Amino acid sequence: MTVTHKETELELPATPASVPAGRRLVRRFLVEWGYDELLDTAELLVSELITNGIKHAQSYVQITVRCNSTVTITVTDTRPDLLPVPLDNLTNVDADGRRELALVATLSDDCIVNRYHGSKSVWFCMQAAA
Repeated sequence: MTVTHKETELELPATPASVPAGRRLVRRFLVEWGYDELLDTAELLVSELITNGIKHAQSYVQITVRCNSTVTITVTDTRPDLLPVPLDNLTNVDADGRRELALVATLSDDCIVNRYHGSKSVWFCMQAAA
């Protein structure tokens, strides 16, 4: 079996309109690439991560959607000093509503936060059912 690598990315400003724009990007390419079954979860998780980047980091966000044998979605912002705090579970949500990492960890197959000089990325991957 040949695995084809596909990738797209988009930089979005730190405005509320970036959330639906990010969802549209994810939807467009997952449908095009044949990953319809992952749409709802991918859109929810990318919405949470974009909102987090805009609200807490107050930064533009860059979304990268990659597909090879799995779908990997990365959201990057310019605030490496503001790392998201993982929550123990979805019922342990603080008053600020910070649930993004709990949702990502619960609904994706894997997720990681990476910090670089000048930016940080949160990525998650999902495997389509065989």
